[in-house]
Formats: sequence, C-alpha cells, structure tokens
Amino acid sequence: MTRRLPVGRLSAGRLLAAPGEGPALRNAEVTIADGRIAAIDCSDGAPRDGRIALPAMVNAHDHGYGILPLAMGGCDDALECWIASFLRLP
Repeated sequence: MTRRLPVGRLSAGRLLAAPGEGPALRNAEVTIADGRIAAIDCSDGAPRDGRIALPAMVNAHDHGYGILPLAMGGCDDALECWIASFLRLP
C-alpha cells in the first residue's frame, strides 16, 4: 500500500502562522506539496471567505503513567516547586 501525501492549496481570510508572535496574515494561500507547507502567499485582491487557518492544537503533556510524584522526589507540590525539587536530584 502506498501512502499518499497531501498536495494542494488552502485559502483563508486569515492565517495565524505564528500565534502570539505576529499578526494574522490576511487573504492567505498555503501551498502544500509532498505533505509539507511549500509556500505561503498573501494577496491584496478581493477578501477570501471567513475561514481562519492556524497550526494544529496539540496537547503534549503527560501524567507520568505508573510513576507517583513521591517516587520522583515531589511531594504533590505545585508544578513550579516540583520541577525545582526534581532538578536538585542526582
């Protein structure tokens, strides 16, 4: 079975390419080739529809399955305190 990579163009009225780091791009067109973003272009032409494009929202946290905080040297402290105590471990 051959895996097909996405190819095409995505148009959006606003593109949040780097949320929190810069303004939204208006009338953006994202070109996708071989499963990757190949280009981002903005036009001054007629406004695109009301679509907004942004990076995927990924939840990358973990709860340390099977490992209790006490075993890691943190006694159910707040995260900031736990990290500081964890960094002091040999």
